[in-house]
Amino acid sequence: MSIIGPHVPVRSKNDSGLNRLLSAAVINREFRKLLLSKPDDALALGYKGERFCLEQEERELILSLQAKTLPDLAFRLAKARQEAGR
Repeated sequence: MSIIGPHVPVRSKNDSGLNRLLSAAVINREFRKLLLSKPDDALALGYKGERFCLEQEERELILSLQAKTLPDLAFRLAKARQEAGR
């Protein structure tokens, strides 16, 4: 299964780009591995034709976390956002 496809930005009023990113990582092992090992590639490639609509600071945060597992990524992301007052 390939994660490369047409890049169609999608943003829902009820769904943030970060939630969509984490959802893709939860449901697809290949994407999850890429996100954890090469987050810049995962963000650039998107998932199944969808690019994630992230603000620049969200993108930078994902790239800086260097998590080894998805629960670790989610924890670090939540902690960083809490510290930033989001």
